[in-house]
Amino acid sequence: MLRALASLPGYRENPSEADIIFAGFETAAEFCWPGVSDPDDAVIGGTFDSLWSQICNRAGKSVVRLAHKHREKTVVVFEGPPVLALHELAAGLPNCRVASLSAYLYSHRHDYDISLPPKALSKGVASTQIKRTKRPILFSFQGSASHPVRSLIVGLDNGSDQIIRLVEKSDYMRRSHDLTSSQISYDELLVQSEFALVPRGDELFSYRFTEALAMGCIPVVLADGWVLPFSELYDPQQYSVVVGESQWRSIPKQLRGISGKRRMRLRGNGRNYYDDYCASFIAMASSLLRSIDMSRRQPSNPSLEGWRRY
Repeated sequence: MLRALASLPGYRENPSEADIIFAGFETAAEFCWPGVSDPDDAVIGGTFDSLWSQICNRAGKSVVRLAHKHREKTVVVFEGPPVLALHELAAGLPNCRVASLSAYLYSHRHDYDISLPPKALSKGVASTQIKRTKRPILFSFQGSASHPVRSLIVGLDNGSDQIIRLVEKSDYMRRSHDLTSSQISYDELLVQSEFALVPRGDELFSYRFTEALAMGCIPVVLADGWVLPFSELYDPQQYSVVVGESQWRSIPKQLRGISGKRRMRLRGNGRNYYDDYCASFIAMASSLLRSIDMSRRQPSNPSLEGWRRY
């Protein structure tokens, strides 16, 4: 993301010439990023328990120092799977915004913080295939049982046009899904599905969200309180279906009740949203800047009083 931001017009090497300062770090453990980050490149290494304390100690101090140093500018800090309560920390830093994968409704500061999409691990299908592809499966899901709602939706599998497959987390990440010779691959499962269930996992966000869009599926989100990515720029109702976690039993009836015309509209809008906002780090970086520009609130001559100290 930082490399993508640096490639955009308007980037300045000298912070004194910039209006927005992006932190050169984020607060996720590197092993949370399959296929995206390399643990060998991590600034802080170790087990999860040791990472937890190190990140909380070092990242918190770094955020405060950065916000104080550039107090008359907008400071943006990236948050992956949340280890540090950045929203609580940033609440005492009037110029600090949080760009998060797991933006939670009750801590997300609307018109201030930004919800980011996870980078899809699938390559996706061409936009021209979205309308032409015949999709015999109503909805599907494949992933690990990393949250109770994922175990519950197994009850929706009918062996025909409602497919739910639970696999080991490592199996999902490596894309080795040949559980039996008769089963299709994960990517092919999505290509054949009209809707793709996106239940929350360890965190509110799920890679299934952008993978569904990349494959031309309509995402059905089951993640109570998740602020969907860039929702201030593109209304999620135009491309997705949101279902409360406790309402999982109603999914088949809800989806079968959506007309073919509306399904085509949702799929088309979803692919437009994916291409413009999620398909690449350049798209994400451009959308991030748009979101900030829409409602940027610079602190006016902030005093030391009221600024959080660490």
